[in-house]
Amino acid sequence: MAYWHMTKKVLGHPELGAEENVLHACYGLSANFVSMANVAANSRTIMVGRTGDVSSLELWTTDFAGEEGLAAPLTKTGVLVLTDQRLLYFEKALAIGKPKKILATWPLRQLTAISYDDKTLRIRFSDGSIGGLHVPKAQQPRKFLDAFAELVQ
Repeated sequence: MAYWHMTKKVLGHPELGAEENVLHACYGLSANFVSMANVAANSRTIMVGRTGDVSSLELWTTDFAGEEGLAAPLTKTGVLVLTDQRLLYFEKALAIGKPKKILATWPLRQLTAISYDDKTLRIRFSDGSIGGLHVPKAQQPRKFLDAFAELVQ
């Protein structure tokens, strides 16, 4: 059910081409956000002491210093959408509602590998940079991997 949940939300987005087929979509948290959230969960005082008093929504939408190269845009919580033509990255603070703003797109030729381990979906790009998001199993990231594997065969 979770597979169709996010995938259905991106179907019909105006940025998708008429001949473009969505294969899978995953909602994920930025790796830096997950680290901050773990600190915050352990001690609200530590989080406030390091970042100032910020609201939950600000934490979800804050920019973080990311990887260089093609992976550089993967610094925010969002939705990764794999189509038969490209990978899209939508800004999406919460897993509710439809994604609207596209932060980046990459043609398939710029993706060299995708892996999932330790709850992180990692994407290696043709320039050697690696980006990723913390993707819960409920988003069925293995289906994302399977779809990518079929595309590169």
